[in-house]
Amino acid sequence: METEMNDRTRLLIKFVRVWMLAGCLLVVTVIAGESRSSQPRGTISREEYMTRMNQVLDEMIAKTEASPKKTLIFSFNLFYAHGAMIKGMPLETLIKTVDTMVEAGVRRVDINMGLFPWSVREESTIAKYDALVKHIRNHGLELAINPQYTPSTDGKMHFSEWQRKAVDMFAQVARRYHPEIFTVIHEPTTIAARFGERIRPHSWANFAQKAIRAVKRVSPNTKTSVGVLSWEKPYFNAFLRLNDLDAVGIDIYNLRGMAVYDRMIKAAHAKGLPVHIEETWRNPYFDPRRDKTLEAKSARGIGEARYQELDVKWLTAMTRYANTRGLEAVTPFWMQAFFLYVDDEKGGGLEPGYNRRTAAAIMSGQRTETLNAYQALIKRYGR
Repeated sequence: METEMNDRTRLLIKFVRVWMLAGCLLVVTVIAGESRSSQPRGTISREEYMTRMNQVLDEMIAKTEASPKKTLIFSFNLFYAHGAMIKGMPLETLIKTVDTMVEAGVRRVDINMGLFPWSVREESTIAKYDALVKHIRNHGLELAINPQYTPSTDGKMHFSEWQRKAVDMFAQVARRYHPEIFTVIHEPTTIAARFGERIRPHSWANFAQKAIRAVKRVSPNTKTSVGVLSWEKPYFNAFLRLNDLDAVGIDIYNLRGMAVYDRMIKAAHAKGLPVHIEETWRNPYFDPRRDKTLEAKSARGIGEARYQELDVKWLTAMTRYANTRGLEAVTPFWMQAFFLYVDDEKGGGLEPGYNRRTAAAIMSGQRTETLNAYQALIKRYGR
Protein backbone atom coordinates (compact mmCIF):
# COMPACT_ATOMS: atom_id res chain seq x y z
CA MET A 1 0.00 0.00 0.00
CA GLU A 2 2.85 2.41 0.77
CA THR A 3 4.24 2.02 -2.77
CA GLU A 4 0.81 2.66 -4.26
CA MET A 5 0.37 5.73 -2.08
CA ASN A 6 3.75 7.09 -3.14
CA ASP A 7 2.76 6.68 -6.79
CA ARG A 8 -0.51 8.42 -6.10
CA THR A 9 1.29 11.25 -4.32
CA ARG A 10 3.48 11.92 -7.36
CA LEU A 11 0.38 12.05 -9.55
CA LEU A 12 -1.28 14.35 -7.06
CA ILE A 13 1.64 16.81 -7.04
CA LYS A 14 1.54 16.99 -10.83
CA PHE A 15 -2.21 17.38 -10.80
CA VAL A 16 -2.40 20.34 -8.45
CA ARG A 17 -0.07 22.42 -10.60
CA VAL A 18 -2.86 22.81 -13.10
CA TRP A 19 -5.86 22.36 -10.84
CA MET A 20 -8.39 25.21 -10.74
CA LEU A 21 -6.20 27.64 -12.69
CA ALA A 22 -9.26 29.65 -13.61
CA GLY A 23 -9.32 30.97 -10.08
CA CYS A 24 -12.00 28.88 -8.44
CA LEU A 25 -10.17 29.27 -5.13
CA LEU A 26 -7.80 32.14 -5.83
CA VAL A 27 -10.16 34.41 -3.93
CA VAL A 28 -9.83 32.29 -0.82
CA THR A 29 -9.63 35.17 1.62
CA VAL A 30 -12.47 37.07 -0.02
CA ILE A 31 -15.77 36.16 1.60
CA ALA A 32 -19.20 37.71 1.57
CA GLY A 33 -19.14 41.01 3.40
CA GLU A 34 -15.42 41.65 2.99
CA SER A 35 -16.21 44.99 1.36
CA ARG A 36 -16.95 46.25 4.88
CA SER A 37 -13.21 46.04 5.58
CA SER A 38 -10.52 48.33 4.19
CA GLN A 39 -7.83 45.69 4.47
CA PRO A 40 -6.26 44.56 1.18
CA ARG A 41 -7.12 41.12 -0.13
CA GLY A 42 -5.04 38.34 1.37
CA THR A 43 -3.71 40.33 4.34
CA ILE A 44 -6.25 39.52 7.02
CA SER A 45 -5.15 37.50 10.01
CA ARG A 46 -6.35 33.98 10.63
CA GLU A 47 -8.33 35.21 13.61
CA GLU A 48 -10.11 37.82 11.49
CA TYR A 49 -10.76 35.26 8.78
CA MET A 50 -12.38 32.92 11.28
CA THR A 51 -14.38 35.74 12.85
CA ARG A 52 -15.69 36.87 9.47
CA MET A 53 -16.47 33.37 8.27
CA ASN A 54 -18.32 32.55 11.47
CA GLN A 55 -20.31 35.78 11.24
CA VAL A 56 -21.26 35.37 7.59
CA LEU A 57 -22.16 31.70 7.92
CA ASP A 58 -24.17 32.33 11.09
CA GLU A 59 -26.12 35.03 9.24
CA MET A 60 -26.71 32.78 6.26
CA ILE A 61 -27.88 29.90 8.43
CA ALA A 62 -30.24 32.20 10.34
CA LYS A 63 -31.71 33.60 7.13
CA THR A 64 -32.37 30.13 5.76
CA GLU A 65 -33.92 28.74 8.93
CA ALA A 66 -36.96 26.80 7.85
CA SER A 67 -38.98 23.74 8.71
CA PRO A 68 -37.26 20.59 7.42
CA LYS A 69 -38.18 19.58 3.90
CA LYS A 70 -36.92 16.14 3.00
CA THR A 71 -36.21 16.98 -0.62
CA LEU A 72 -32.44 16.71 -1.09
CA ILE A 73 -30.19 14.03 -2.51
CA PHE A 74 -26.92 14.05 -0.54
CA SER A 75 -23.75 13.05 -2.33
CA PHE A 76 -19.99 13.37 -1.91
CA ASN A 77 -17.11 13.74 -4.31
CA LEU A 78 -14.95 10.62 -4.25
CA PHE A 79 -11.79 12.69 -4.68
CA TYR A 80 -9.50 9.67 -4.44
CA ALA A 81 -11.13 8.30 -7.62
CA HIS A 82 -10.26 11.43 -9.61
CA GLY A 83 -8.62 10.70 -12.95
CA ALA A 84 -5.30 11.95 -11.59
CA MET A 85 -5.60 9.91 -8.36
CA ILE A 86 -7.20 6.60 -9.26
CA LYS A 87 -4.11 4.77 -10.51
CA GLY A 88 -2.21 5.04 -7.25
CA MET A 89 -5.13 4.66 -4.84
CA PRO A 90 -5.78 1.15 -3.48
CA LEU A 91 -9.20 -0.18 -4.41
CA GLU A 92 -9.79 -1.23 -0.80
CA THR A 93 -9.51 2.41 0.29
CA LEU A 94 -12.05 3.51 -2.30
CA ILE A 95 -14.41 0.73 -1.29
CA LYS A 96 -14.11 1.55 2.41
CA THR A 97 -14.76 5.24 1.67
CA VAL A 98 -17.99 4.39 -0.12
CA ASP A 99 -19.07 2.03 2.67
CA THR A 100 -18.57 4.69 5.32
CA MET A 101 -20.47 7.30 3.35
CA VAL A 102 -23.31 4.84 2.80
CA GLU A 103 -23.53 4.43 6.58
CA ALA A 104 -23.83 8.22 6.79
CA GLY A 105 -26.78 8.10 4.41
CA VAL A 106 -25.53 9.45 1.07
CA ARG A 107 -27.48 8.46 -2.02
CA ARG A 108 -25.09 9.51 -4.77
CA VAL A 109 -21.35 9.35 -5.50
CA ASP A 110 -19.65 11.92 -7.75
CA ILE A 111 -16.45 10.96 -9.60
CA ASN A 112 -14.30 13.40 -11.57
CA MET A 113 -12.84 11.17 -14.29
CA GLY A 114 -10.30 12.26 -16.90
CA LEU A 115 -9.28 11.06 -20.35
CA PHE A 116 -6.90 8.73 -18.54
CA PRO A 117 -7.22 5.74 -18.44
CA TRP A 118 -9.76 5.56 -21.27
CA SER A 119 -7.73 7.29 -23.98
CA VAL A 120 -4.76 4.92 -23.54
CA ARG A 121 -6.81 1.87 -22.51
CA GLU A 122 -4.89 1.29 -19.30
CA GLU A 123 -6.79 -1.85 -18.43
CA SER A 124 -5.70 -2.22 -14.79
CA THR A 125 -7.03 1.22 -13.90
CA ILE A 126 -10.19 0.65 -15.94
CA ALA A 127 -10.70 -2.57 -13.99
CA LYS A 128 -10.38 -0.59 -10.76
CA TYR A 129 -13.11 1.79 -11.93
CA ASP A 130 -15.23 -1.21 -12.92
CA ALA A 131 -14.93 -2.74 -9.45
CA LEU A 132 -15.60 0.59 -7.76
CA VAL A 133 -18.71 1.35 -9.81
CA LYS A 134 -19.99 -2.20 -9.26
CA HIS A 135 -19.61 -1.66 -5.52
CA ILE A 136 -21.44 1.67 -5.73
CA ARG A 137 -24.27 0.01 -7.64
CA ASN A 138 -24.43 -2.89 -5.18
CA HIS A 139 -25.25 -0.32 -2.51
CA GLY A 140 -28.08 1.01 -4.68
CA LEU A 141 -26.39 4.42 -5.00
CA GLU A 142 -26.71 6.86 -7.85
CA LEU A 143 -23.59 7.75 -9.85
CA ALA A 144 -22.59 11.15 -11.21
CA ILE A 145 -19.68 11.51 -13.64
CA ASN A 146 -18.03 14.94 -13.86
CA PRO A 147 -15.16 14.68 -16.38
CA GLN A 148 -12.04 16.81 -15.98
CA TYR A 149 -9.04 17.66 -18.14
CA THR A 150 -5.70 17.25 -16.36
CA PRO A 151 -2.60 17.80 -18.55
CA SER A 152 -0.30 15.82 -16.25
CA THR A 153 -2.24 12.59 -16.80
CA ASP A 154 -4.25 13.28 -19.95
CA GLY A 155 -1.38 14.87 -21.89
CA LYS A 156 -0.88 18.45 -23.02
CA MET A 157 -3.19 19.30 -25.90
CA HIS A 158 -5.27 22.04 -27.48
CA PHE A 159 -9.02 22.38 -27.14
CA SER A 160 -9.64 21.09 -30.66
CA GLU A 161 -7.80 17.82 -29.96
CA TRP A 162 -9.35 17.41 -26.52
CA GLN A 163 -12.86 17.78 -27.93
CA ARG A 164 -12.44 14.74 -30.17
CA LYS A 165 -10.95 12.61 -27.41
CA ALA A 166 -13.44 13.79 -24.80
CA VAL A 167 -16.51 12.94 -26.87
CA ASP A 168 -15.14 9.43 -27.40
CA MET A 169 -14.29 9.06 -23.70
CA PHE A 170 -17.73 10.33 -22.65
CA ALA A 171 -19.38 7.69 -24.86
CA GLN A 172 -17.15 4.93 -23.47
CA VAL A 173 -17.93 5.83 -19.86
CA ALA A 174 -21.66 6.40 -20.41
CA ARG A 175 -22.01 3.08 -22.24
CA ARG A 176 -20.07 1.25 -19.54
CA TYR A 177 -21.63 2.70 -16.39
CA HIS A 178 -24.93 4.37 -17.37
CA PRO A 179 -24.61 7.07 -14.69
CA GLU A 180 -27.65 8.95 -13.45
CA ILE A 181 -25.88 12.27 -14.11
CA PHE A 182 -23.22 13.01 -16.72
CA THR A 183 -21.72 16.50 -16.61
CA VAL A 184 -20.61 17.23 -20.17
CA ILE A 185 -19.00 20.56 -19.20
CA HIS A 186 -17.42 21.17 -15.81
CA GLU A 187 -16.25 24.75 -15.07
CA PRO A 188 -15.41 25.88 -18.63
CA THR A 189 -13.08 28.70 -17.56
CA THR A 190 -11.09 26.29 -15.40
CA ILE A 191 -10.59 23.85 -18.27
CA ALA A 192 -9.80 26.66 -20.74
CA ALA A 193 -7.05 27.89 -18.44
CA ARG A 194 -5.49 24.43 -18.52
CA PHE A 195 -5.43 24.62 -22.31
CA GLY A 196 -3.96 28.10 -22.07
CA GLU A 197 -6.63 29.26 -24.51
CA ARG A 198 -9.51 31.68 -24.52
CA ILE A 199 -12.59 29.67 -25.45
CA ARG A 200 -15.80 31.57 -25.99
CA PRO A 201 -19.19 30.45 -24.67
CA HIS A 202 -20.53 29.47 -28.10
CA SER A 203 -17.54 27.15 -28.65
CA TRP A 204 -18.18 25.43 -25.34
CA ALA A 205 -21.87 25.18 -26.16
CA ASN A 206 -21.08 23.57 -29.54
CA PHE A 207 -18.91 20.99 -27.81
CA ALA A 208 -21.53 20.38 -25.13
CA GLN A 209 -24.16 19.68 -27.77
CA LYS A 210 -21.91 17.05 -29.41
CA ALA A 211 -21.18 15.53 -26.01
CA ILE A 212 -24.86 15.38 -25.05
CA ARG A 213 -25.67 13.54 -28.28
CA ALA A 214 -22.81 11.08 -27.68
CA VAL A 215 -23.96 10.32 -24.13
CA LYS A 216 -27.65 10.05 -25.01
CA ARG A 217 -26.90 7.75 -27.94
CA VAL A 218 -25.42 5.06 -25.69
CA SER A 219 -27.26 5.80 -22.42
CA PRO A 220 -30.65 7.41 -23.15
CA ASN A 221 -31.74 7.46 -19.50
CA THR A 222 -28.65 9.32 -18.27
CA LYS A 223 -29.36 12.95 -17.38
CA THR A 224 -26.88 15.33 -18.98
CA SER A 225 -25.74 18.35 -17.00
CA VAL A 226 -23.36 21.30 -17.04
CA GLY A 227 -21.37 22.61 -14.07
CA VAL A 228 -20.67 26.33 -13.68
CA LEU A 229 -19.12 28.84 -11.31
CA SER A 230 -20.78 32.15 -10.44
CA TRP A 231 -18.60 34.14 -12.85
CA GLU A 232 -19.48 31.87 -15.75
CA LYS A 233 -22.92 33.39 -16.39
CA PRO A 234 -22.29 33.94 -20.16
CA TYR A 235 -21.46 30.22 -20.50
CA PHE A 236 -24.50 29.31 -18.44
CA ASN A 237 -26.71 31.39 -20.73
CA ALA A 238 -25.33 29.59 -23.78
CA PHE A 239 -25.82 26.18 -22.16
CA LEU A 240 -29.49 26.88 -21.42
CA ARG A 241 -30.13 26.85 -25.17
CA LEU A 242 -28.81 23.30 -25.62
CA ASN A 243 -31.08 20.52 -26.82
CA ASP A 244 -31.58 17.59 -24.41
CA LEU A 245 -29.82 19.27 -21.48
CA ASP A 246 -31.43 17.75 -18.39
CA ALA A 247 -29.89 19.54 -15.38
CA VAL A 248 -27.58 22.31 -14.17
CA GLY A 249 -24.86 22.04 -11.51
CA ILE A 250 -23.38 24.96 -9.58
CA ASP A 251 -19.98 24.93 -7.85
CA ILE A 252 -19.86 27.06 -4.69
CA TYR A 253 -16.45 27.83 -3.17
CA ASN A 254 -17.09 31.34 -1.84
CA LEU A 255 -20.15 33.33 -0.88
CA ARG A 256 -19.65 36.40 -3.04
CA GLY A 257 -21.55 34.93 -5.97
CA MET A 258 -24.70 33.81 -4.17
CA ALA A 259 -26.89 36.47 -5.81
CA VAL A 260 -25.66 35.29 -9.21
CA TYR A 261 -26.44 31.70 -8.30
CA ASP A 262 -29.95 32.78 -7.32
CA ARG A 263 -30.46 34.22 -10.80
CA MET A 264 -29.04 31.10 -12.43
CA ILE A 265 -31.34 28.89 -10.39
CA LYS A 266 -34.41 30.92 -11.36
CA ALA A 267 -33.43 30.86 -15.05
CA ALA A 268 -32.83 27.11 -15.02
CA HIS A 269 -36.08 26.41 -13.19
CA ALA A 270 -37.92 28.59 -15.69
CA LYS A 271 -36.63 26.21 -18.37
CA GLY A 272 -37.80 23.22 -16.36
CA LEU A 273 -34.25 22.16 -15.46
CA PRO A 274 -33.40 20.90 -11.96
CA VAL A 275 -30.34 22.44 -10.28
CA HIS A 276 -27.91 20.75 -7.90
CA ILE A 277 -24.81 21.84 -6.00
CA GLU A 278 -22.21 19.90 -7.95
CA GLU A 279 -19.27 20.87 -5.70
CA THR A 280 -18.89 22.98 -2.59
CA TRP A 281 -16.51 23.65 0.30
CA ARG A 282 -15.36 26.45 2.55
CA ASN A 283 -12.91 28.84 0.94
CA PRO A 284 -9.69 28.29 2.94
CA TYR A 285 -7.43 30.75 4.69
CA PHE A 286 -3.87 31.10 3.42
CA ASP A 287 -0.87 33.26 4.22
CA PRO A 288 0.31 34.97 0.99
CA ARG A 289 3.77 35.44 2.48
CA ARG A 290 4.22 31.70 2.83
CA ASP A 291 1.80 30.10 0.38
CA LYS A 292 3.29 31.26 -2.92
CA THR A 293 1.92 28.65 -5.28
CA LEU A 294 -1.66 28.12 -6.40
CA GLU A 295 -1.75 24.60 -5.02
CA ALA A 296 -0.59 25.79 -1.60
CA LYS A 297 -3.30 28.46 -1.53
CA SER A 298 -6.18 26.39 -2.86
CA ALA A 299 -6.00 23.54 -0.35
CA ARG A 300 -4.46 25.24 2.69
CA GLY A 301 -5.81 24.00 6.00
CA ILE A 302 -8.54 21.75 4.63
CA GLY A 303 -7.78 19.11 7.24
CA GLU A 304 -6.70 21.35 10.12
CA ALA A 305 -8.73 20.78 13.27
CA ARG A 306 -9.09 24.48 14.00
CA TYR A 307 -11.43 24.81 10.99
CA GLN A 308 -13.73 21.91 11.75
CA GLU A 309 -16.45 24.11 13.25
CA LEU A 310 -16.40 26.30 10.14
CA ASP A 311 -16.69 23.25 7.92
CA VAL A 312 -19.77 22.12 9.81
CA LYS A 313 -21.31 25.57 9.46
CA TRP A 314 -20.48 25.68 5.75
CA LEU A 315 -22.19 22.35 5.09
CA THR A 316 -25.17 23.49 7.15
CA ALA A 317 -25.41 26.77 5.24
CA MET A 318 -25.13 25.07 1.84
CA THR A 319 -27.74 22.47 2.79
CA ARG A 320 -30.20 25.09 3.96
CA TYR A 321 -29.52 27.19 0.88
CA ALA A 322 -30.24 24.21 -1.35
CA ASN A 323 -33.34 23.40 0.65
CA THR A 324 -34.81 26.89 0.43
CA ARG A 325 -33.97 27.30 -3.28
CA GLY A 326 -35.56 24.07 -4.40
CA LEU A 327 -32.31 22.43 -5.44
CA GLU A 328 -31.98 18.70 -6.06
CA ALA A 329 -28.69 17.72 -4.42
CA VAL A 330 -25.68 18.79 -2.35
CA THR A 331 -22.14 17.50 -2.98
CA PRO A 332 -19.23 18.40 -0.63
CA PHE A 333 -15.86 18.30 -2.39
CA TRP A 334 -13.10 17.72 0.20
CA MET A 335 -14.03 14.23 1.42
CA GLN A 336 -10.86 14.00 3.53
CA ALA A 337 -12.40 16.19 6.23
CA PHE A 338 -15.00 13.50 6.85
CA PHE A 339 -12.27 11.15 8.06
CA LEU A 340 -9.37 13.07 9.58
CA TYR A 341 -8.36 16.44 11.01
CA VAL A 342 -4.87 17.13 12.31
CA ASP A 343 -3.65 19.56 14.94
CA ASP A 344 -0.62 20.79 13.00
CA GLU A 345 -0.41 22.91 9.84
CA LYS A 346 0.22 19.93 7.56
CA GLY A 347 -3.43 19.26 6.89
CA GLY A 348 -3.66 20.69 3.37
CA GLY A 349 -6.10 18.89 1.12
CA LEU A 350 -3.29 18.16 -1.32
CA GLU A 351 -0.59 17.48 1.28
CA PRO A 352 0.91 14.01 0.61
CA GLY A 353 1.43 13.18 4.26
CA TYR A 354 -2.06 14.26 5.22
CA ASN A 355 -3.57 12.16 2.44
CA ARG A 356 -1.60 9.10 3.53
CA ARG A 357 -2.87 9.60 7.07
CA THR A 358 -6.40 10.14 5.76
CA ALA A 359 -6.28 6.91 3.76
CA ALA A 360 -5.17 5.09 6.91
CA ALA A 361 -7.97 6.76 8.90
CA ILE A 362 -10.50 5.58 6.34
CA MET A 363 -9.27 2.02 6.61
CA SER A 364 -9.35 2.09 10.42
CA GLY A 365 -12.95 3.33 10.47
CA GLN A 366 -12.35 6.86 11.77
CA ARG A 367 -15.04 9.53 11.37
CA THR A 368 -14.91 13.23 12.21
CA GLU A 369 -17.56 15.46 13.75
CA THR A 370 -17.92 16.98 10.27
CA LEU A 371 -19.14 13.64 8.95
CA ASN A 372 -21.42 13.23 11.96
CA ALA A 373 -22.86 16.68 11.24
CA TYR A 374 -23.32 15.80 7.57
CA GLN A 375 -25.14 12.64 8.60
CA ALA A 376 -27.46 14.71 10.79
CA LEU A 377 -28.19 17.02 7.85
CA ILE A 378 -28.95 14.00 5.68
CA LYS A 379 -31.42 12.69 8.26
CA ARG A 380 -33.13 16.07 8.46
CA TYR A 381 -33.21 17.13 4.82
CA GLY A 382 -32.53 13.96 2.78
CA ARG A 383 -35.18 12.24 0.74
